[in-house]
Amino acid sequence: MEVPRSTQLSPYLEVCCLRVSANVSYEDAASDIEYFTGVQVSRSTHQRLVHRQNFDLPHQEETVKELSVVRGASRASSMVGIFVSALNKEKYVLG
Repeated sequence: MEVPRSTQLSPYLEVCCLRVSANVSYEDAASDIEYFTGVQVSRSTHQRLVHRQNFDLPHQEETVKELSVVRGASRASSMVGIFVSALNKEKYVLG
């Protein structure tokens, strides 16, 4: 296997850890990986794996001109409009 010097995980196991960590907490990811593979990978190792990645930032094609928050969920829109907070019923015009 082509395992770099600075790691004790195989490249495939590292990718599995990153994919699981993307969907759940580091603690849950550690439990899931142990359940799926039988290999114990601590939550701090999951966190280190994620933080040492260099992810490419997405390219923004349009400017966000409207944002609304409803009970903790958010929605962004590129239309000219109004930001309405469902929590305090205040209106904010953006741009």
